[in-house]
Amino acid sequence: MTQIRENKVNSVNSAPGWFFSFVQAGFWMSFCVSVSFASVYLQSVGYSNG
Repeated sequence: MTQIRENKVNSVNSAPGWFFSFVQAGFWMSFCVSVSFASVYLQSVGYSNG
């Protein structure tokens, strides 16, 4: 009985690995775009990075 329940729980909570890859890629792409935009914007307002 526990074996059946354990398999059922694992099958419900599992997701394909490519899904997490796309989530990670999307996060880091948006992060890099945001940081790049912030850098250009802040330099145009008068801040410096030095």
